[in-house]
Amino acid sequence: MNIRSETELNTMSDALATSTCQGHFHAPSEEIFIQLAQHNSAALIVSGKLYSDRIVTTKSIGPTQFNSSARVIGQTIKSYSREYVYTLGYLDGDNIQTAAKRVINSGTLNGANVAIEAEEDVYNAFVGVIKAGNLSLDLKDGIVTNGARTNKRNWPSSQSMLAPSININGLKHGPYSGYSTAGTMQSRLSAKIHVNTVKIIAKAIENTIPYHIEEPSGVDWSKGSSVNTTQPEQMSMAAESTMELKASNYTRNTSAIFLLNQQGRFHIDAPLLFNERYRLETPPYITSRYAYTSDKKGSHDQVEKGVGTKVSAYSLLGRIVSFSDFELGSKQVSSTRRRMVNAFSYFEVFQNVHFKKLGLESVGIVLSSTTTQQSSQSAKRCIVLGSCAGSAIDTS
Repeated sequence: MNIRSETELNTMSDALATSTCQGHFHAPSEEIFIQLAQHNSAALIVSGKLYSDRIVTTKSIGPTQFNSSARVIGQTIKSYSREYVYTLGYLDGDNIQTAAKRVINSGTLNGANVAIEAEEDVYNAFVGVIKAGNLSLDLKDGIVTNGARTNKRNWPSSQSMLAPSININGLKHGPYSGYSTAGTMQSRLSAKIHVNTVKIIAKAIENTIPYHIEEPSGVDWSKGSSVNTTQPEQMSMAAESTMELKASNYTRNTSAIFLLNQQGRFHIDAPLLFNERYRLETPPYITSRYAYTSDKKGSHDQVEKGVGTKVSAYSLLGRIVSFSDFELGSKQVSSTRRRMVNAFSYFEVFQNVHFKKLGLESVGIVLSSTTTQQSSQSAKRCIVLGSCAGSAIDTS
């Protein structure tokens, strides 16, 4: 069933249709109810406008899709599907209720109360915006993703679990190389959840912006690099008074923002909290340089040799910020050791911090350079005259 873009279903109360009887005011009260229940594969596609000052309900055995031209406005908006609910358009209501196998939002959900229940995964994907007084995400067996793992449009039927880890002796950090590159390239890497209160229960929670840059050929980053400063604000999950995140496996903030703006409660209950950069690569390089001076006929010529490290690929740092108390852990005894890892990122709390029965690790990076200098005369003597100090000489 396809509700075309030129279609408008409107049951808003009209003052001309009202009446009074025995001193009482009466206004017609109608709802919009759309149901597909006969064919399992039948999809409900809404491209038009659905307006009501009461309830707008869609029910489908198959998938439900609100296209970018769709406008749904009501006191209460209910959308139910045994498959997925995919929103590209604009939904606005005092109460928005969605229940499906999977839920994908690349449009705008604007409501005083937004409640989403899913059997599997929930995506607030590219250009997706959720604005709510109170937001509730309750997943039976899935992952909540704000943003995306890559800059490709790819929503698998079941998002795989990829628990974060770090090798402090490695040269490459972040999940960039471990993610699938399948899908269609997206130009706008943004997804926002801005609410007063948020409560999420899921198998895992991922807040990820896949922005990264590489050192271009012929460009030297040793004195700094140009980074897009607008990108950090494009991927965020922010609450004014309450943020409660409960994940049975892990909560992961990758180059994005978790933010509690005011006095309230910021509580994360997960075996692992990982705050990281999407990509960071620091390969070593060998220095071998001859410096020939023009004064005193080369008597100050030098040879510089050594090993250094530099940044060759870079992503924004992850940020977790609370302007109120921050609590990590649970009163319940965990069967595994709980951990928080802050890897090359930023964590700041302006009031009290409560860590309950967990290990805390903060990992930084030091770029170094170890070089030695010697007179180039010894190298010249070895090369030209064969008078060498040893059995081998390094050249470049």
